[in-house]
Amino acid sequence: MALELTESKSAFAKRLNASKARISQLVKAGLPCTSQGQVRIDAALRWIRENVNASPGRPQGSANSDDGELLAARVRLVTLQADRAETELAVRRGELISKHAAAIGVRAMVRTLRDNILNIPSRYGAEIAAELDVDHPKLAAALEVLLRNALVEIAKRPRPSYFEAEALASQPAIWEKGGL
Repeated sequence: MALELTESKSAFAKRLNASKARISQLVKAGLPCTSQGQVRIDAALRWIRENVNASPGRPQGSANSDDGELLAARVRLVTLQADRAETELAVRRGELISKHAAAIGVRAMVRTLRDNILNIPSRYGAEIAAELDVDHPKLAAALEVLLRNALVEIAKRPRPSYFEAEALASQPAIWEKGGL
């Protein structure tokens, strides 16, 4: 079973930018807690979405007001706070990383790939030349030119946007299609 993250009611109140009294009201209304009184973060956020935000009427604890705009604003605020709390929790679990960290990782991976591709002629050229019974320096030079040209062509392509990358990620990889 996965480790369930919990925190005190005070910490959960800070997470949602709510008062401790409001969290106590929510606990009385059914906010999921452990037997020690700690708030079960995932379950509590889900409970807030389902019970506080989703109800067509006035959320619990809101002032008696006929102002629909104020009510809608409060519901949006609680929803945004729950979303922010879920995102922070996913970051703490290591399920999300920043765009900057992802870009650094991708750059490092691409640089390593490029270096390995450019090392093919020197690393495997002699072996390939012996297998094909051709002149090693000529083969190594030809391979280097071809590989550099291929990398230049790849570099000329426009970078995919986030949405294109997301669409590509949802497609099966070549080896999953039986291509490799």
